[in-house]
Amino acid sequence: MGLASAQYTDGGSKGGFSTYLQAQETSPSLVLAHARIGDTGAQEVAHFLSKSAHLVRLDLTGCDITSTGALHLAEALRISVTLESLVLRHNAIASGPAGEAGLAAICQAARDSLCLRHLDLRNNELSGIPAAGHIGSVLQGNQLLSHLELSWNPLGPSAGQVLLEHIRASSGLFDCQLTGCRMAEETMRSIAEYLVRNRKAKKADMMGGPYKGTWVVTSADLRQAQSFDGKVRAIPPVLRSQGKETTANLTDRLISEDVPGNSVVSQVITDEYIKRLIEWRRVHLERSSARDTEAAAQVHELLEYLTEGQRQTNEYFKTAEDSRHRAKLIEQGFSDREQRYRANLAQGKDHLLDYAKEYSQMQATLRSMVDLLSLHRDDLEVARDEFKRVQRHTEDDEDRNRGRIALLSGERKELERRLKELEDKGAHLDAETKMLRKRAEQVREGVVNELET
Repeated sequence: MGLASAQYTDGGSKGGFSTYLQAQETSPSLVLAHARIGDTGAQEVAHFLSKSAHLVRLDLTGCDITSTGALHLAEALRISVTLESLVLRHNAIASGPAGEAGLAAICQAARDSLCLRHLDLRNNELSGIPAAGHIGSVLQGNQLLSHLELSWNPLGPSAGQVLLEHIRASSGLFDCQLTGCRMAEETMRSIAEYLVRNRKAKKADMMGGPYKGTWVVTSADLRQAQSFDGKVRAIPPVLRSQGKETTANLTDRLISEDVPGNSVVSQVITDEYIKRLIEWRRVHLERSSARDTEAAAQVHELLEYLTEGQRQTNEYFKTAEDSRHRAKLIEQGFSDREQRYRANLAQGKDHLLDYAKEYSQMQATLRSMVDLLSLHRDDLEVARDEFKRVQRHTEDDEDRNRGRIALLSGERKELERRLKELEDKGAHLDAETKMLRKRAEQVREGVVNELET
């Protein structure tokens, strides 16, 4: 069934929904959050999207869309040249009759889209490597896509690795929400580092967080439009954008206060009825019949009812406007805090990434120092072994030298004793020599005397 044949099985539902979509023909934003339109309604929305030349944001949160409805939306997304943000969270686009073909079709259309920048697939029961492959293919083909939201899909660690490889190869993705996807902490940290790399490379002002679409109209825009034509414009609380002006609760178009709304009771309609009744009373009073007089009294009573009813209605409108204003202020306070917390969280994430990088560097330095210490420890053990070996050799040499010294000492003493003996013997020999010399002298003198005689 093509987009042109989209219709509800319930004829009454089709008529009311088609009328609503026709009323949004020139609107840049269409929000059907939790409308539970189902696959048939998704087919009707797809038909509307394929024909729209203005639709920038489409929010189908919690609409009970399965893979069948996803196929219709994928066909329309492929045709659209204006859609910038597609929100499909809290659906089941990978379940149903078509199975995973619904997710594959959405991802194929998103990859081929020339305008899609934000894709929200949170809580769609996406799991496994095939789902991650389909999602990763979007990043390879669509360089405009800057925000991808996948939180609360049980993808798992293996799918996280597949998604990490695709994000590593991409350069346009600035933010990827992966809360509750059951991925490894190291994978999440690596993905966050690549997202920071992309933001720094593109010098993007936007940080991680909600997508800020072009449909956002700020209060400054309203003041500028008012100063241009002098008309005061009201901001009906219809649609809610994501960005710095979240608190403004702005719609996609401006409505002048001098244009009546689509409510059944309004001041303009009441004044018109009063004028018509007064005119009727004036005409019929000129006839002056009893029946006309009675009718005139009824008209007078009706005028009083109209006036009193309009007065009460105005009071109700004023009370409702005050309530809306208070609710808007409360919402603005919460939204300001939300944006501030998101900015703080994004800044904290960047700090954590810097700390993680510094921690990794310190870990690498510590590992190198541990390796160096281990080498020094090995060198110390070798030196200790060498010292012990030298010490043993020294002690052995010392023992040998001591033995040798003791031996030499004994020999010295023996030599000293021998020397003394020799000296004593020499002295005795000297004495005997002297005595023999003396006797020899005496003998020679006796011989000389005998010869002379």
